[in-house]
Amino acid sequence: MKTYLAPAAGICLAFSQYLPREATPHSLVRPAVAGLVFALFTGGLGGWLLAAISRALFGQKPPKKAKR
Repeated sequence: MKTYLAPAAGICLAFSQYLPREATPHSLVRPAVAGLVFALFTGGLGGWLLAAISRALFGQKPPKKAKR
C-alpha cells in the first residue's frame, strides 16, 4: 500500500516557501501558478524520494507464505 503523505507534505512546504517571496499585492496569480509548478516538481520529487528511502530502510517486509 502506497502512501502519499510525504510528497503532499513536500509540495505544501515548497509552495509555502515560494509564494510569499514572489507574490505582491498587485501580482498574485502568476506567482501562485509558478509556485504550484515549482512545488509539484521539487516538493513532489523530494517527498517521493524521502518516502522511498525510508520505506526501503524501515519498511515492513511482507509475511512469508506457509509451506504445505
